[in-house]
Amino acid sequence: MFSEKELKSRRLRAAERLSGLDKNVIVYAGDPIGKPGGLDQTYPFIPQPLYYWLTGCRLAGGAAVYSPCDGEWRLFYPEISEIEIIFEGEKKYPEGAPIKDLPDFLRKTGAGSVFIPGKNGTEDPVPDSESLYVRNLLDSVRRYKDVDEIALIKKTVSAARAGFELAVSSVRPGITERELQLILEDGFIRGGADGTSFDTIVAFGTHSSVLHFPPGTRKAAKEDIVLIDAGAEIADYCCDITRTFPVTAFSREQREVYDIVLEAQKAAIALCKPGSEWTEVHTAAASVIARGLLDMGVCRGTVQSLLESGAVSMFLPHGIGHFVGLRVRDTGGVLPGRENGKCCGVSLRFDMPLDSGYLVTVEPGLYFIGPMLENPSKREKFGGFINWDKLSPWLAVGGVRIEDNVLVGEEPGIITAPIPKL
Repeated sequence: MFSEKELKSRRLRAAERLSGLDKNVIVYAGDPIGKPGGLDQTYPFIPQPLYYWLTGCRLAGGAAVYSPCDGEWRLFYPEISEIEIIFEGEKKYPEGAPIKDLPDFLRKTGAGSVFIPGKNGTEDPVPDSESLYVRNLLDSVRRYKDVDEIALIKKTVSAARAGFELAVSSVRPGITERELQLILEDGFIRGGADGTSFDTIVAFGTHSSVLHFPPGTRKAAKEDIVLIDAGAEIADYCCDITRTFPVTAFSREQREVYDIVLEAQKAAIALCKPGSEWTEVHTAAASVIARGLLDMGVCRGTVQSLLESGAVSMFLPHGIGHFVGLRVRDTGGVLPGRENGKCCGVSLRFDMPLDSGYLVTVEPGLYFIGPMLENPSKREKFGGFINWDKLSPWLAVGGVRIEDNVLVGEEPGIITAPIPKL
């Protein structure tokens, strides 16, 4: 999956980032988690992403160890039992030492150890300050996507394109959300994907105002819009795409909302370049949304007042995006000294300037979420900014979101561009 040259380069860059550390750093693959009452059954194993990035190995039980004595990484693997070979076939670990030798190796170094992440299971432990510090150092290296990673992610985009094209061509009045989900995911698999990046979102009509709507039995009506948020996955690498389109044709209101969101996305993507702060990217999109709400007559005031008060978050209640690649939510984080605060009334998934080699989603949306718009406390807080009596024509729209994956510093940087938008 990854070239040995690239894996060695990753470990070298990680070692350089850890230079000066006086402790061993142990990154475990994790262990399978047994199913309750499942006897010898386990959930499908997914290695810890940092371990997988360092080793290219997706098997359980291994460890990658950085030693401060020589600044080198060493790989340790469990021995394969005969019963495992019988039931699961032959397993091939990269070259390394037996995991049983790890304790002796650690003792010989004479240094303490930092565990990133924990050994038992695949869930991260609650980190102490030292572990969190080291994890952040390694994440800062892993944010930069190398050529092998980009090539693999582009394969997921190709698989996703096959699924989206099949789904869009299958939409018709009477089809259910669940049926469309199955068509989409079948297209992913036939296009070369191992599976989906996350639980697929398919929403018709007003269901599109629910950010993570699970597809159900609702049938498409000819006046509905369709929102699909999905991604293909290959060997734990992912893409994440959202497209919104009509079952037959947009109404005037649907088209107006769609055009605002598309303009917001263009404004945000234009700022996805080295040195841009992620808060600037979000603010660019939120400003377009705010201007659109004013032009629609839904809001009153100024663009600045809607941003500063957070009133725009009633219609854009999420951040503009996140890192994507190895898993659908890849390394995020906050620069040291910064608080993970809010921007335009919402919390962002990371807060730092962009750099060449970062891969991020850009996914603005404009939603009319009935329960939130009817919330008494929200009405009291934002009463001066929203024309509540002007909402009615827009509630039937539901929501529109458009999402692409952008490789910062590349031209063209929109790697999901092969999946058409309206």
